[in-house]
Amino acid sequence: MTGRKAKRTKRTASLAERLAGVLLLLKRGDGTPLIPVEKHNASAKEILSSVAWDHRIPLAIGGSDTAKNFSPLTEAEHATKTKADIATIAKSNRLREEQKEFRRKMLAKAGNTDEQDKERDENDRRSAVLGNRGKRPKQKMKGRGFQGWRAFDGTIRWKRDKDQRKRSKS
Repeated sequence: MTGRKAKRTKRTASLAERLAGVLLLLKRGDGTPLIPVEKHNASAKEILSSVAWDHRIPLAIGGSDTAKNFSPLTEAEHATKTKADIATIAKSNRLREEQKEFRRKMLAKAGNTDEQDKERDENDRRSAVLGNRGKRPKQKMKGRGFQGWRAFDGTIRWKRDKDQRKRSKS
């Protein structure tokens, strides 16, 4: 032997192992760990399999598949939340249908055509898909007609007075 040291290769943790390490650090709001202490010596695969990834805002209500909308839950917590989400989604769909029916009745009273109703439904559908960025026309707000401002000394300056002063100077 020549006295040379053998090169050691540095092993980096896989993505699954890193994620499992982060999950072991997570705590619930009350301070209890998300992963029970008994599982801290388990493999990364076992730790990851004990966690279910939940959509905080369900996709059916307008949630997205982004990292902000995911949260890790245990299987039992996920099952409970899913039951609640199903009820919320059903209520949302029911209310949407009731509003559609009410709108249809009101438009029928006003004498609007089916063509206008179909266009409005299409706009509603587009709004739901695009997150209220549909192509509904914007309505301008009407002002109250006050055309003046308050000076620093508290007196009111009227625009018409300013216009008259300009006219008299010229």
